[in-house]
Amino acid sequence: MKITKWGYGYRHSDEFLIDRPRGSGDFMFLVLKSRAWFELDGGRTEAKADSVILYEKGIPQRYGALHGEFINDWIHFEANENDLALWKRLAIPTNRPIPLCSCRSLSELIRSICDEMHGGGAYAEETAGLYGTMIWYRLAELCRLDQPRELQAHYERLKQIRHAIYRHPERSWSVDVLAKDAAMSRSYFQHLYTNFFGVCVSADIQESRISHAKYLLMSTEESVARIAEQSGYRNDVHFMRQFRKITGMRPTEFRRIQRR
Repeated sequence: MKITKWGYGYRHSDEFLIDRPRGSGDFMFLVLKSRAWFELDGGRTEAKADSVILYEKGIPQRYGALHGEFINDWIHFEANENDLALWKRLAIPTNRPIPLCSCRSLSELIRSICDEMHGGGAYAEETAGLYGTMIWYRLAELCRLDQPRELQAHYERLKQIRHAIYRHPERSWSVDVLAKDAAMSRSYFQHLYTNFFGVCVSADIQESRISHAKYLLMSTEESVARIAEQSGYRNDVHFMRQFRKITGMRPTEFRRIQRR
């Protein structure tokens, strides 16, 4: 994937119109931050903000602002056989608007592409291309074509919660508190969490704490009691029992082996 043009947060008037009967001469990925209309197969369709469209090379492009200014992020690029194969494997739709619950993560990836390309580093094109590949994986996650829009929104919220669990293993996480934060019942929260991530939330909390403890044991001289506290355990005896149950070793034994 070679990115040739890029833009983040572009704003246009309510008279904005793109009309390319033979396409743009390359592939284009567009992220909408405002409402828009598209002409597809001779008909006109409307798209809401937080929609995207992936135009293949040679496909006519005709679209414009709908009842207000036009705001978008975009990249133009040349796709190779690996890109085409990846789109097929991930079942990414092309040449039609795709409504999503949120395009924020896709916009951030495009912003990173802009930063790389404007920075002009020796490997700017390569790193920008890697961000481009990440877009397809993230888009495949967001599409979830077999799930209604409500579940897409839940997925985004639970993904943020899971990120917080691993970023802050020292906090006193509990299923009840997390379910309340997600504005769900305990049972529905647990069901969705396991469905989305393939692991129950209580096991994920424990994994985040043990993983953090392993990191501290390998990279610091902190005492076991201090590491237990920093990993979310209020009792170092309980921490040592849990650590041995999961790893098969005492924390001190794990540290000694890893440092050999």
